[in-house]
Amino acid sequence: MKNYSAQLKRISVIIIFIVITISLLVIAGWAFHIELLVRLFPNFPPMVFNTSLGFLFSALALLLLEKDSSAWKAVKFFCVLPVIAISVITLAEYYFNLSFSIDELLLKDFLVPDTTAFA
Repeated sequence: MKNYSAQLKRISVIIIFIVITISLLVIAGWAFHIELLVRLFPNFPPMVFNTSLGFLFSALALLLLEKDSSAWKAVKFFCVLPVIAISVITLAEYYFNLSFSIDELLLKDFLVPDTTAFA
């Protein structure tokens, strides 16, 4: 019998590192105005900066799931907190038809996301 648990753990860690890599590339694309890094594929709309931050913090929290000490719990909390904050504020923007400009809180958009790309 093979140890499927270890194999699944290895696969999940690989996927987490892929997500972290893509997130960091997209963040670098926004920071340095490199359109090639902001779009996953040429025909796709650009990934919004907040989305890449959400993926990055979520992947880091998943990576730290097995750490049980209280110090790691604080790190996991501070990884999840921005994801929850960005999500709640974005949902509030859509629901109340408001703009808190969180999309440009850290970086100014140099591309306008085309939301009709898949329509």
